[in-house]
Amino acid sequence: MKTPFAAALLAALALTSQAAPPAVPTSNPPPPVAFEAPPVPSTFTTTKNPVPLADPTAPIPTTQGPAFPDYADHPQIHLDVLMVSVPEAKALALLPQLRDPGQIETAQASLLALVAAQQGKLIDWPEVTAHSGVRAVAENIDEYRYAYSWLSLQTPPTASQPPKELSPEAKALLASGLVPPDDMETRDLGTTLEAVCVAAPDGSGINLSIDIRRVELLGLLDIPAGRNPKGEPFTLQQPYFQAQKINANLTLRPGERHLLYVGKPRQPAGTLTLFIAGATILPPRSKN
Repeated sequence: MKTPFAAALLAALALTSQAAPPAVPTSNPPPPVAFEAPPVPSTFTTTKNPVPLADPTAPIPTTQGPAFPDYADHPQIHLDVLMVSVPEAKALALLPQLRDPGQIETAQASLLALVAAQQGKLIDWPEVTAHSGVRAVAENIDEYRYAYSWLSLQTPPTASQPPKELSPEAKALLASGLVPPDDMETRDLGTTLEAVCVAAPDGSGINLSIDIRRVELLGLLDIPAGRNPKGEPFTLQQPYFQAQKINANLTLRPGERHLLYVGKPRQPAGTLTLFIAGATILPPRSKN
């Protein structure tokens, strides 16, 4: 037997099942808007000059070493410079032969004999080998470091140059009457050879553009530098150097020797310094 509540519930469910489905709108929704990306510029414009952009389709470059030039098939040239110091009397006796292209080989052998007998000194004998027309450099250098400015010798401070802050060690040295260095300088001692050699097309000659420098430390000089805070005079040691240089342009036959330089140095006293150069064309090497 159905109760009045159950009968009402069943009637409501029947009405719900018979209800029409919700109406579907007949109008179609608007189609989606297509997005178009802006074109990629080939250059990035700045306030100065346009900068080209990288091509995204280009292959990624690989990391490699520096590019080498094409194989040089022109000849190589070997250059050497003999540098000796011999007693003045012996050097003067050999000068006529050294200045004679036909006798310079014999005179050079005599110089080397003096060096072997410890009657002369071999200063240096730099040499380079390079392709025709290519610059070459050879160095035999010692770096000599020395002071050239001292704290007690500084100019009075100004608005643009305030006084330098001193370390406790520097203050202690100044208080004891010593003068500590403020700035240091470096000088290259030894030999430097720079050259560009060019072979004639027919191999009959060699043009030389050559620069030779020889710098030596002769010693230290005591330079009076005033008085310390105690009123005692003091001196500062400064090095003094000797430089022998030559810059020359000349033409030699292959295998020929040539006297480049004759100099009378301050030290060793009573000696002459001689530079003798020679150049040879080497045959080109095969690629294989």
